[in-house]
Amino acid sequence: TVVVTGKGESATVRLPDGSRVTLFYESHLGYRQSSFNTDERKVNFDGEAHFKVRRDRKHPFVVSNKHLEVTVLGTEFSLAARHTDSMACLYLEEGSVSLCSPSSGQTITMEPRDHATVDYATGKITVVRMLSKPLAIAQGYLSFESTPLSKVVNTLESNFGCNIIVADKSLLPKAFSGSLPAKNINEALEVLCLSFEISVSRTGNTYTLIKKYGTETK
Repeated sequence: TVVVTGKGESATVRLPDGSRVTLFYESHLGYRQSSFNTDERKVNFDGEAHFKVRRDRKHPFVVSNKHLEVTVLGTEFSLAARHTDSMACLYLEEGSVSLCSPSSGQTITMEPRDHATVDYATGKITVVRMLSKPLAIAQGYLSFESTPLSKVVNTLESNFGCNIIVADKSLLPKAFSGSLPAKNINEALEVLCLSFEISVSRTGNTYTLIKKYGTETK
């Protein structure tokens, strides 16, 4: 069984064991129904999703792809592991998980409020304890840290299923840090307009970002 979401799409999947997975834009989840709940509950995953796993000590729940493997008994966590990115991120809300990087062989055990990243190039896993729950797409936000505007725009296009044109190409490499609303394209673009001193025009499903006349973007 394979569940795939496209641009601007999300879907909630209830697995045979009762676990629930909410897939966000351009994500892929696959599993074999015939063997899912025998020795282990294993899914292949690429994309971004929120997992709420039913506890079953006899059948560990495993999320895997080329760059990582997450093993849990029963827990709740958010995972962003796209093959198009340079790293994966996992935030644990409840329970405990084992996170393994096949390329480096490193394995760590995570506790609630731990935020882990897996570097695809090195396989290194880094974990930090968060004082508060980070803003994530599961909570209605798209978060960025020193991200080029070009990638921010690509993310918005995928999340909202729209087209965004940046008229001034010199803005594309400029970095953006912050969180944008994931459910309202107008509010998200308004934040970018304030950050980069630009304005936006719309034609159908296409948004054009234009540098305001007489301003210099910092």
